[in-house]
Amino acid sequence: FHAGHTDDRMLLDMEMIERMDPETAQHLVSRGVQFASPSFGLNFLLSSKEDPKRAFQEYLFEEIMPHSEEGTDTSAATRFAVGASLGGHTSLVAFLRKPELFQGVATTIGALLNFNFHSPSELEIYIRDAGLTSDYATELKRIYFTCFENYGLYQSIDPMRLLSETNASVLKNKRILVETGSSDDFGLHLGMSDFSDALTKKGVAHRYELVDGGRHEPAFIMSRFSPMLRFLIP
Repeated sequence: FHAGHTDDRMLLDMEMIERMDPETAQHLVSRGVQFASPSFGLNFLLSSKEDPKRAFQEYLFEEIMPHSEEGTDTSAATRFAVGASLGGHTSLVAFLRKPELFQGVATTIGALLNFNFHSPSELEIYIRDAGLTSDYATELKRIYFTCFENYGLYQSIDPMRLLSETNASVLKNKRILVETGSSDDFGLHLGMSDFSDALTKKGVAHRYELVDGGRHEPAFIMSRFSPMLRFLIP
């Protein structure tokens, strides 16, 4: 579970497990659930700039997963990728890259931008349509321009592109949750809506939750934590 940059350890620092409602906590204990919360920073599981031939996401698949799951009964039938904000994007990338490794995915206000943000005109339209304040527009540009020197880099790990190239049959019987707040400060509800629509057009069963008034803030993410887990692990 990863939320990106200053919230790398959000799962722990926000005491999300400690604040989980008792019923959900007991349910997860009975199922023997284990959380792995790696810190990825602002890379979105982007390919390594030092070695372009080695995709950074292999760090997750080849090192984090084997290490954190050592001595457990975790398998593709019980493994889920989940995250919020930048981590919501990251979870989709991991899931769509290797759907055979996961039983499902949950993205909460995933940081998916379904337009060329390096195009000044497209960016201006997005900022206007999403109703971004100047402060959030500046922060949005800082994050995406820092991570992606050009739009091609983003497209290499764009969930919309990855989904378009994925055979719907491999997503059958997966538990997929796409959720967002209607008042997201970065306008990420637009990308989440587009991704849900793309899943629907592809015939992929999933749940889409648009929470009225939900903003891009810790309180909203925390409020979705238990419902998200209950959906993935009924």
